[in-house]
Amino acid sequence: MSFATTRPSAGAPIPTSGTPGGGSGGAIYLDGNTFTLRLLGSTIENNHANEGGGAIFFVSNNNTGTLVIEESVLRYNPSDGFETSGYPGIFVQGAGTPQVINSVISNEQNVPNICQPNLECDRVIFQDSGGRWHRWETISAPRVTTSFYFGNPGDTSFAGDWNCDQVETPGLYRQSDGFVYLRNSNTQGIADIRFYFGNPGDIPLAGDFDGDGCDTVSIYRPSEQRVYVINDLGTNDLGLGAADYSFAFGNPGDKPFVGDFDGDGVDTIGLHRESSGLVYFRNSNTTGIADSQFIFGDPGDQIIAGDWIGAGKDTVAVYRPSTQTLYIRYSNDAGNANVQLVAGRYTGLAAAR
Repeated sequence: MSFATTRPSAGAPIPTSGTPGGGSGGAIYLDGNTFTLRLLGSTIENNHANEGGGAIFFVSNNNTGTLVIEESVLRYNPSDGFETSGYPGIFVQGAGTPQVINSVISNEQNVPNICQPNLECDRVIFQDSGGRWHRWETISAPRVTTSFYFGNPGDTSFAGDWNCDQVETPGLYRQSDGFVYLRNSNTQGIADIRFYFGNPGDIPLAGDFDGDGCDTVSIYRPSEQRVYVINDLGTNDLGLGAADYSFAFGNPGDKPFVGDFDGDGVDTIGLHRESSGLVYFRNSNTTGIADSQFIFGDPGDQIIAGDWIGAGKDTVAVYRPSTQTLYIRYSNDAGNANVQLVAGRYTGLAAAR
């Protein structure tokens, strides 16, 4: 038997809009008097409780109940509030401590690299509140991370291949003045390219919008629900000039993201309604209804898209600040994440090759 879920437990309060919901017992919740729970040959991993027992909440009110864990693996089931010392992810009140037989109980994740050998896959770059970037060299746990400083806190982070060398490196957009700062290596230093494009409050969109193998920086103007695409980069702190073209797409409040959703080598625009988890996108950079739409994630999640498994097209992933976890899906449709990894506390993220 295997448990891997982030839903509230059966004994936890149901979440309401704008709240994290949940309580105790991320996978199993038991509260009564005399009973026995025996886990045999089970795997419980990647669950979470806002209070106690990220994996198991076990309370025998008359202290006669017993918990037996045999030939099982309980791995990375964090409890935000409380758990029994020495038993990560478990809160138990009963006739003594759990009986553990030939089992693993750990607070560490163990996720193999999701990119198979000899395939080209995207990675993830996170930015923290201090302006430090953290590039995952593999999407796995444990993993190697390259870290460096670039930009100022509060800048909007993204990544792209600015010099056409097939390596994606950091970019920053300062929404207060429309300045773009790009670097051509994943190392600490000043920007290699600086220019301004757009108006204060615009949202940057980095991608290859003409299929030439090089990325540029376009913008989404929330006040107009309009995308402005330009297929060149600016230089020398100068303005970039007018967009090559623009088109209307989306509803007020939706957040834009970029991906090659059909694998044709051209990036197009997707939108994410954070209040409901609605994702929708077009496969061309033109006005029109969505070519695809589905629900993925929870309210407040931050979305990106990348080719996570070398399939030749981009699919969605969300970072959930409330659990500091990245949830990746291998197809653009509704469903549970194919893999989830604890990331840490970050303010920005981007997909990068």
